[in-house]
Amino acid sequence: MAKLAPSLAAFGLVVAAAAACTTVSPRITLLQTCDRYASTLTALAAAKAHGRLSAQQIDAVDTVRLGLNPICESPPVLDDSVAAVLPQVTEGVRQLLSIEAQVEIANDAR
Repeated sequence: MAKLAPSLAAFGLVVAAAAACTTVSPRITLLQTCDRYASTLTALAAAKAHGRLSAQQIDAVDTVRLGLNPICESPPVLDDSVAAVLPQVTEGVRQLLSIEAQVEIANDAR
C-alpha cells in the first residue's frame, strides 16, 4: 500500500496542477495522463506476469486498453479533440490505479 500512495498522490498532483494552471494546455494534460497510463499499465503487466491479477482484473485492464491505446499512441492535436477524449483517458487511468491498489493491498496482506 505504501507504494500506491505516491502513485495516487502523483496522479492527483498532475490533475490538480492541470486544473489550477491556466498555462497548461489540454494537450499537455492529455500527454501527462497518457504517461501515467503507460506507467500504470507497465506495473499491472508485471503483476499479471507474477500471477497477481485475477481474471476479472485482467478483463478490466484489457477493456481500458482497448479504449486508451488508440488515444495515447496517437494523441489528437487540436484542443477541441483533446477535450473530448481527456475525460475518457482520466477515467481509464483512475480504473487502472484502482486495480493497482487492489494488487498492492493483496500483496501487503501476504
